[in-house]
Amino acid sequence: MVAHEIEAIEVMGISPVHFIIAPRIIAVTIAVMVLSVYFNLVAMVGGLVVSTLITTAKFSVFLHNLAISLTLTDVSVSLLKSLVFGLIISLVCSYNGLSVKFSSTEVPQAATRGVVNSILSCFIINFVITLLFYL
Repeated sequence: MVAHEIEAIEVMGISPVHFIIAPRIIAVTIAVMVLSVYFNLVAMVGGLVVSTLITTAKFSVFLHNLAISLTLTDVSVSLLKSLVFGLIISLVCSYNGLSVKFSSTEVPQAATRGVVNSILSCFIINFVITLLFYL
């Protein structure tokens, strides 16, 4: 709110939460989930490449062992974690971004605070979700 952009949006009769915050929360959450699925697939392809280079395992053997070891719980927990992480990152960073009140020197401080708080929150939630599903 350094240049009073939020107040200008409110004066126009537009809700800042609906106009600014909600689209960011939705976009970040979807992006984190899509990236999580993509990185998991890339990791599996990397495992295939390494297993064929180091051992003489064939593609069918790799897929068979992958199907045995990968459960529906693993996939659903991965998707749940990415959903929760996307929500946490977007909510914490939006909150810290809206906390800027007076000067432009507060913007980098709020951004740093948002990143640190998001990382810490994601670590804690990751620990809790892992405990709930795997212990």
